[in-house]
Amino acid sequence: QRLIKPYPAEADIDPGAGVMDRNQADLTFLELVDGWLRERLSADKGEILAEMVLYSPGETVALVHKIAENLRRRRTLAAPPVSPIDGHLTAYRQATADFTAFMRGTAATEPETEAIVERMIEMATALAAGPDPATSAGLVRLLTSRPHPDLCTKAGAFASYHKKGKWAAAAKQAGLSKADGDRLNDAADAHYTACCDAWASLLQAAASQVLAALIEEARPILQCYRDHKRASAQLDFDDLIFAARDLLRDHDDVRRALGQRFAHVLVDEFQDTDPLQTEIFWRLCGDPIGGDDDWIRFRIRPGALFLVGDPKQAIYRFRGADVGAYVQARDAFRAQDPDSLLSISTNFRSCASILTFVNERFEAV
Repeated sequence: QRLIKPYPAEADIDPGAGVMDRNQADLTFLELVDGWLRERLSADKGEILAEMVLYSPGETVALVHKIAENLRRRRTLAAPPVSPIDGHLTAYRQATADFTAFMRGTAATEPETEAIVERMIEMATALAAGPDPATSAGLVRLLTSRPHPDLCTKAGAFASYHKKGKWAAAAKQAGLSKADGDRLNDAADAHYTACCDAWASLLQAAASQVLAALIEEARPILQCYRDHKRASAQLDFDDLIFAARDLLRDHDDVRRALGQRFAHVLVDEFQDTDPLQTEIFWRLCGDPIGGDDDWIRFRIRPGALFLVGDPKQAIYRFRGADVGAYVQARDAFRAQDPDSLLSISTNFRSCASILTFVNERFEAV
C-alpha cells in the first residue's frame, strides 16, 4: 500500500478504496463462484460444465472452484495446449489393429495375450459406439472412460506385461525355440505398450480439451469479482501486488522516486514469496542495464536489497508461493556478486543441552 497509495492515478486504483483481509476476500470470491455456478446451471449454459455436473456433481464443483482460484491468483493463466481428438482415436485403433494382426500371424498361441487383445478390441468398440467426442457429451464420456478391468491393477492403471514364461511355453508347444519365444514376448510387449500409451494419450487429450473449455467458461468470474470490488470500493491483496508491479514496470519516473524513498529493503522468509513479488523487489531496488527491461537482469543497487530465506522451509505453495522464485533470486545475486550470498550455519534457536539429548536418543534409530 505504501508503494501505490501515493500514486492512485498511475496505479489505476480508487484512492479511497479499502483493503479486504485475506479471509474476507476469500469468502467474497467463494460466494461469487457459487453464484456464477448456480446461474450457469439454472440457465442451461455451459455444455461442458453441465455434462461434468451430470457425471460427478461434487468433483465438478470442486474443480471449478480450483480453476477459479488459480485464475484469481494467476491472472495470466492460459489453458493448456490441446490436440485434436480424432488423431488420438485413430492412433489407439491402429495400435489395437496392429496388436490383433500380430497375434493372428504368430506361429505360437498364447491365450492370456489373446485375451488382452480381445479386451483392447472391446475398448475400441465401446469408443466407436459412444457419442461423438466433438460434442460435450462425447468428450466427457471419453474423459471418464476407463480401461477394461481385466487389464488393470487395483489402482486402475494398466497392469505390466509379464508373459515371458507363457510365450516360452507356447513356443515350445509350437515346436519353436526359446529364442523364438523371447522374440514373440518382446514383440507382444511392444504392442501392448503401444496400446496402453495410445489410450493414455487419448484420455490426456480429452482432459486437456475439457480443462481448456472449463478455464474459458470460468474466466468471466474474474470480471465479476473485479466489478464487485470496484462497486464496493475494495481491493484485495492480489490487487495490491499486481498494481505495485504494474506501477514500477510502466512508470519509470515513479520507480526511480520510490527507489530513492525506500533505499533499503529487508525481506524475511523470502522462500514464501512468488515471482511477482520478486519482480517488485527487483524493480524497486535495481536499475535496468542498457535499457533492457527484463527485470531479472536489473542490477541491484549496493545495499538496497537484503533477503533472508531457506528453501527447505517453503510451506506456502498452496497460497501461490513458489520456491523457484527464491532460486531465481539467489542465482541473480550470485551472477551479480558471488560474495553477496551468505550462509547461516550456526543454530541460534536451540539450547545445546536439548540438542545433545535429542541427538543421543536418535543415535540408536
